[in-house]
Amino acid sequence: MSPIIQNVNKIIILVYNWPNKINDLIPYAKAKYNKMTANSRYATLAAKLLELKDAIIALEDEQALCTAKPPQGNIKTRDTYAETVKMIIRDLGGSVQKMANDDIPNAETIITDADFAVKGSGGGQKFINSITDGPVSGSVTVTAAGEGPHLWRTSKDDKDFIIVTGSTKAIINLYNLTVKETIYVQNGKINEDGSEPTWSQSVSILVR
Repeated sequence: MSPIIQNVNKIIILVYNWPNKINDLIPYAKAKYNKMTANSRYATLAAKLLELKDAIIALEDEQALCTAKPPQGNIKTRDTYAETVKMIIRDLGGSVQKMANDDIPNAETIITDADFAVKGSGGGQKFINSITDGPVSGSVTVTAAGEGPHLWRTSKDDKDFIIVTGSTKAIINLYNLTVKETIYVQNGKINEDGSEPTWSQSVSILVR
């Protein structure tokens, strides 16, 4: 049976990063509505997203009245609408967090695709990976967390890493490795802007 070495799994925590101003809350809420309604992953949240749409419209209209010259709106009414928007977003966030908890390998993607942030996304959060014997001698199979394209890098000492390849999926076979040597592998999701990815913790295996 092939050995499997897995990183310790941690729940990926959703964070809201609430804006401080009403004028910032409106685009903040719209971004979440737009991203979730455009992604079939969140189809089960359609009714709640429709509530959010209506709440955003009400808030936007009242804010426009409050900021008109002279003001024509009611500040208390506007603030009530703002709290309604926040309440719905909290409900959506709770549902997205549950979805993430139920699919840990894709948790980060589930949260960020809904336009929420991930706690510790600046580099402290680590995600679950696994490594096993590959299909032939001198190869390994590595599976990473998160969907989409990834970069992969290897090391013989878990210190000096060399980027070896990219992939369109979160699983890859690495070939032409030295048998009876330990290999360490890390992965990072490819960023659209081409910037350096956030690398995962290492997984390692003795190549067979």
